[in-house]
This record gives sequence, structure tokens and C-alpha cells, in this order.
Amino acid sequence: MGLTNGTTYAVKLRAVNSQGPGSESESMEQSPARVPGAPTISGSTVSDSTINIGYDVSDNGGRTINAIDYSLDNGESWTTVLAATSPITVENLTNGTGYSVKLRARNQMGIGTVSGATVLTPARAPDAPTIATITRGNTTLSVAYMLGGNGGDPITDVEYTLDDGITWLQQHSP
Repeated sequence: MGLTNGTTYAVKLRAVNSQGPGSESESMEQSPARVPGAPTISGSTVSDSTINIGYDVSDNGGRTINAIDYSLDNGESWTTVLAATSPITVENLTNGTGYSVKLRARNQMGIGTVSGATVLTPARAPDAPTIATITRGNTTLSVAYMLGGNGGDPITDVEYTLDDGITWLQQHSP
């Protein structure tokens, strides 16, 4: 009938026969609704063994969202967070492992459409490198080192200091 989900309508009925319309029924109010649309994943962050899944549900289907389900395995299994607010924090994950995150919203009508997948990879800062040797040269020092663990994220630069950590400079190749 082209009604708007979430809008309340006062519904009455009456029967009609060859003599015309009969008496009206009592009025009853109700609003059409459906399951929610797919959430949008945005503004997510990662940290040490943790992901924070940012999201927005712009289409509630005409009813209040009462839960969000998340999947970390591309929709194979789901975890429900009741009355969730963005972001959803998921802890105790493995650093360096990419998790294929999907969301779906729930309202009184049921489980909504599944979002597209976003891969989130928790990570932490890298471990300290180990200085193996320092070789003197004319106005130079050559430092041989071994990198520690990368914390689950590739190391892109190595920085050095000559003044006990007051000023840090980049070496650009680990």
C-alpha cells in the first residue's frame, strides 16, 4: 500500500454490501516495519589483541535496533551484543591475524541484512631491536642490529637517537 515503515497509522475497518457501508470498527494503531538494513562498518580501530568495530545503522526498518551481531570469520559464526553502541570492542584476538568482520542489526521484526566484509588486523607496537655491534668511522657510526617481533604489523622504519631519546631520526629501511 505504500506506507512508511515506522510511521503509526490508525486503522479502522467497515464492511460494505449492496446496501452500502456498515458501521466502523474501533480504531487500532500500528506501524509497518521490516528487518533492518545492513549496517555500515566505518571508523574501526585496532590495538594490541583488540579490534573496535565502528558502525552505523541508518535503516532500522521502522523499529528500534535492539542488538548487533558480529562475525569475525566472514559470516560463518555470529556473536550477539544486546543494545550495542558503536564501536563494539572485541578482545583476546591474535595480533597479526586478519579478521573478516561482518555485522547485522536486529530489531523487533528479526535479523537484518548482513554488511559487507571489512578485514581488521589487531597489532601492537614492535619489540625493541637488539644492537649487535657499533663500528666507528670518520664522522660516522655504523650500527648492526636485529629486529625484534613486529607486533603483528610489518615494520616500516627504524628510528635512532644520539641524545638518549630526546630527538629521534628515521633510518627508513629496517
